[in-house]
Amino acid sequence: MNLKSMLTRLEIAMDRYDLIEQMVLRPEPKLAASKKAKSATSVNFIVGYNGSPKSQTALDITLWMAHQTRLATSKEVTVQVVYVVDDNQCNNFESASRTSFRDSPYLQAIFCHNNQFEQADKLLWQARSLADEWRGLFKAHLRFGSVGVELRKVVESEAATLLFLGCNSVSHSLVRELGSHFPCSVLGIPSMFNSHEDFYADEASKLQLNAALPVH
Repeated sequence: MNLKSMLTRLEIAMDRYDLIEQMVLRPEPKLAASKKAKSATSVNFIVGYNGSPKSQTALDITLWMAHQTRLATSKEVTVQVVYVVDDNQCNNFESASRTSFRDSPYLQAIFCHNNQFEQADKLLWQARSLADEWRGLFKAHLRFGSVGVELRKVVESEAATLLFLGCNSVSHSLVRELGSHFPCSVLGIPSMFNSHEDFYADEASKLQLNAALPVH
């Protein structure tokens, strides 16, 4: 899958010609033969999702790119979101909640993880709701551990075409955590999206945008 072609279609749709240099945080790596064979028939877009406005924007743009890729090619396109519960969140919670000797670390851990599961369920439901109009293949992943490590694991296991993050700088801590030899290209949101706005304002604008794009 040609990343430059996908981003060029996005530039044409938005009448902007500076998106490629803004959005590409990690370039496409040289693919192994096995991954090249798989990418010939399918496309996997993965979004690092945490429910923040910027991650919602990343999902909006990814869904648009997936839709256009499906129109332009005969490939099977899958959109996937990954929500990672950072282990440090529980550690910080447990440290902050120890107000007396009667506090039980065991009960604190149970309470923390129950809260995390509840929050994860809400956020993944939110992501599925945002993806409803996609009407294509959609998967959601819940992972526990280091965000960068878990994102890499999902990208590798799903042979991802690209990873989309809700950040807009190569100096962002998460981008640095991914390392320089990441198995797929990494995109961030353009600087024009400083706050969340639905990429599709309504169904009519979406249809107009689709109609304006070439499908070759």
